[in-house]
Amino acid sequence: MMRLLHIEFKKCMKRSEFLIASLLMFLSIFIDFMLLCKSYYGLGLSEIISAKNGLILTNTLKSPLCYIFSLILPIITSLIYSDSYIIDKSSGINNMIYTRVNKSRYIRTKGLAVFLISFISVLLPLIIEYIFVLAVFPLQGHFNLGLASYKDLIYTDSNRILIKLATYKPYLNLLLFIVIRAAFGGVFSLFAYGISFVKNANRYIVIISSFIAYLAVSILCNTLSKVIYSKQYSLFFGTNIFGINGYGSIYMILLQFLFFFISSILLIEIGIHKEL
Repeated sequence: MMRLLHIEFKKCMKRSEFLIASLLMFLSIFIDFMLLCKSYYGLGLSEIISAKNGLILTNTLKSPLCYIFSLILPIITSLIYSDSYIIDKSSGINNMIYTRVNKSRYIRTKGLAVFLISFISVLLPLIIEYIFVLAVFPLQGHFNLGLASYKDLIYTDSNRILIKLATYKPYLNLLLFIVIRAAFGGVFSLFAYGISFVKNANRYIVIISSFIAYLAVSILCNTLSKVIYSKQYSLFFGTNIFGINGYGSIYMILLQFLFFFISSILLIEIGIHKEL
């Protein structure tokens, strides 16, 4: 499997789609970081934000670049390698591969490669920007002598996701949400890969499939949050999977991840059954 995985990684690195998607994500974090630095250049320390609020996922400087890691993330990650099976099949490469490699092994390994490549492609630029903001901005902004905000310590809203972790371990909290965002990038691309095995699917349907599925799930959950009378369940269904410590539940984020992951596995296994 490792040899097959290595081959898939090398094939992906040569794709123009991979280079475009990676360049887009890296440019977005660099431009966002430069805009953030420019907006605080020359200000006194008491007016400088803390590093935890400087990442593209958390900063208050809401440029369109932030949507690359949120709203359109399903399309960006699906573009990287999710359509590779359809391309190989249409070009006849699959037939040559099947003479040397078991079909089911090949399909599953390609699926693993799709997930890992997208996961790393999202994780790496976010980690780089995380290091940048730690190097440039103070760990605790607003010149409060390195202490956590007094307001945060005396008041934590229990309806917000992992709010205690955000209050007492803000940088561990940020790392956790970076990993969550990268995991969703991986699972969106894996879901799109699974759509490859749906009858009459083409590469364009594959690339936009996870975005459409995400929108459908979001609309359903938002509708439920509006019609359910219970505040607890309303907040649960209203959870924004691209939010950080927003109102809702970490279990809803996990549930949506599992929905896309399990759906992907089922689609892939059905595809294997068809191929065999």
